[in-house]
Amino acid sequence: MPTAFTDIPDTSFGGGRGVDDALLEALRDNPLYTSDYQQFTSNGTWNKPAWATPTMNVLVEVWGGGGGASTNGGGGGGGYRNHIFKISELGATEPVTVGAAVAAGVTGNNSTFGAAATLLTAYHGGQRLGGGGGGLAAGGDYTSGTGGDGYFAVGGAKGAPAGRGYGDAGGGGSNTSNGTGGAAYLGGGGGGGDTSPAVGGASVYGGGGGGYTAGISTFGGNGGSLAAPDGVAPGGGGGSSTGGGARGEVRVSILA
Repeated sequence: MPTAFTDIPDTSFGGGRGVDDALLEALRDNPLYTSDYQQFTSNGTWNKPAWATPTMNVLVEVWGGGGGASTNGGGGGGGYRNHIFKISELGATEPVTVGAAVAAGVTGNNSTFGAAATLLTAYHGGQRLGGGGGGLAAGGDYTSGTGGDGYFAVGGAKGAPAGRGYGDAGGGGSNTSNGTGGAAYLGGGGGGGDTSPAVGGASVYGGGGGGYTAGISTFGGNGGSLAAPDGVAPGGGGGSSTGGGARGEVRVSILA
């Protein structure tokens, strides 16, 4: 039976730019577009293959770690970043740091790829009730509860319900034990409360926020819940009041 390929529009490509939905979906649907794939779940080093040619593109995806839950609510999900590099822009090796998982009551950890000019950072989610989701800055802990700001939008505000994080911003955290965390797109979902009907903030690419009910992520990890408190990797925030935040992750794909 012939393989059904998803077309990638020309406008999705270009050195030194971000990645749009059409490109991400096509890459996931069509593995033949990827000539090398490395997934990092802990710290390590990316090595440029000897066979790579200077015109190849490299897609780097990074998730920050989720924040841990604590008194009265869940942690925020880690944010998501992506970038396409020309392989000639990267060194023979590039350092990779993966934000480690954390226990309840602990703020999440950032994840990074590269250094100096190639540095790409995904920020962590905040901890405790109303932990904000990571954006292009870290999600706020309980005191502020705001989502991390993005390049084009400010992070969602703390509240009940919490504010949404638009674009690359993180969702805000709930400020009540039964409130819902703010949703996000690239940023992490905000933490929700630990009593019904609270739900952690959802996210498309970032980690979901934790809460009484988990915040769901389409491409990242889900937040934790009362039934399963620990967040799911990559980037899910801890749920209920006892869940730990999940680790982050770095994925590097050389595009054929």
